Amino acid sequence: FCSYALHHCREYLATSRAYLFALFAGAAIGMAAWHWGNTPYIAIAFPILFPCMKGRAGVYAYAFGYHACTVYGLMSFASAWFNDSIVMGALSWFMLAALASVVWPLFVSGDKSNSAWRTALSTSLAMVAGLLPPFALVLDGHPLPAWGYVLEGWGFLGVAVAITATGACAGLVRYTNGMLMQRHLLIVGLALTWAAGAASLTPEFKAPKGVVGVDTYFGKPPAGDMEQVERYGAVSKAIRQVSEQGQVGESAQVLVLPENTMNVDDPALDFMVSSEVVAP
Repeated sequence: FCSYALHHCREYLATSRAYLFALFAGAAIGMAAWHWGNTPYIAIAFPILFPCMKGRAGVYAYAFGYHACTVYGLMSFASAWFNDSIVMGALSWFMLAALASVVWPLFVSGDKSNSAWRTALSTSLAMVAGLLPPFALVLDGHPLPAWGYVLEGWGFLGVAVAITATGACAGLVRYTNGMLMQRHLLIVGLALTWAAGAASLTPEFKAPKGVVGVDTYFGKPPAGDMEQVERYGAVSKAIRQVSEQGQVGESAQVLVLPENTMNVDDPALDFMVSSEVVAP
């Protein structure tokens, strides 16, 4: 009995370590690819490493870690939306990451008995499914935009190449799994790709002609009339700062604000909109 219990305990610990490794591996790729100041090239490796995970549960843990880090900013945004509730922000972040991770294990399994061809096909299908509803509605950090940095200007041909190449690379990982030398070469290649992406300069964002972006943080929506009036004053000040002569928004004609800036529209305060927001 003791040997039986010890055997199962070891299996449990090995499985737990595999899932924790998958979770942290996905989180590392998500942070390295999509964290502010980095480049998304590294996200290309995300689906390619599915065959290294333990079963579908391992793929899900890996995807959860990845998507949780791609939407790391949701927690603060959702907290502000729900009256600065940290609990609601954390719950929103957790639920979105959990839903976004569903598509991958539905198509891909880390089962070592799968052939390289089957792995390549299932990974490509998962890539396509992640671009379609209902999965696309909740899936953030899809690897396809990362391929866009590599295949810039290729259009739909680039989409086809990205999906095919991702499946082929995942199949190669499955094929080399267990071959020590080829596995080491693959790890070195992925490490060099990661280093090249991390060392690349962050592409400068160029807003469309006539569009000006302004960083603001107004906090939670105003609750009462006095807070509403104060919010209009804060928005008016922000507009004046960018629309004065010589500033970036001097010739701007359109104003777009986050939906939680003003809260519910109150017709009684329309005069405030005209005088404080539109007039400046």
